[in-house]
Amino acid sequence: MLQFAQDFSALWKGHFSYYNINSVVKGNNKIYAAAENAVFTYDINTQDIEQITTVNGLSGDNISTIHYNNTYGLLLIGYENGLIEVVLDNDDNVLTVVDILDKVTIPASNKRINHFNVFENSVFIATDYGISVFDLERLEFGDTFFIGDQGSQIKVAQTTIFNNYIYAASRGSGIRRGALDNPNLIDFQNWEVITSGDFLGIEHSQIPCMPQQVTE
Repeated sequence: MLQFAQDFSALWKGHFSYYNINSVVKGNNKIYAAAENAVFTYDINTQDIEQITTVNGLSGDNISTIHYNNTYGLLLIGYENGLIEVVLDNDDNVLTVVDILDKVTIPASNKRINHFNVFENSVFIATDYGISVFDLERLEFGDTFFIGDQGSQIKVAQTTIFNNYIYAASRGSGIRRGALDNPNLIDFQNWEVITSGDFLGIEHSQIPCMPQQVTE
């Protein structure tokens, strides 16, 4: 479900905490930094600093991650409660996506948005229940993958694409992967466990994936 928010910045002033920065990304010749409940931007060319807050249409909930996509010119904001907001039109409009937030079959404690991974026209959303796919052209959800044993919900911290596979690093359930050309990734049996363990993230390069394993 999509909702647009109007910009009331000329009428209101916001008071937000810009401490505890949890995510920083670069795009649109800007640096975006996510704080607890708002985002601020630094324009690399003009050195101007601006805010994106509830005044501009954000929810004011606790932000868990952000991602900027240059191809589509939009900022994705993920929240701890499963809400997703898409900031577009040069940061002037906010599209609110409540599909995960309103999903009754997923416990509220499992809806946290952990990571956005854009591949072609889709973004793979790592969450505390698994992975959901969001179409950036249509601005709508596609499939959801519950990749735990027997199709259970597991906490996916991050995903990456490598050699035509999508790899998912999970908290306590190892690293799993599925083939991108498999049309039936919603079937948990089409995901294989690469290694066991507790992982914070996973990245790719020209060499095989190097996971960031929790050692504590």
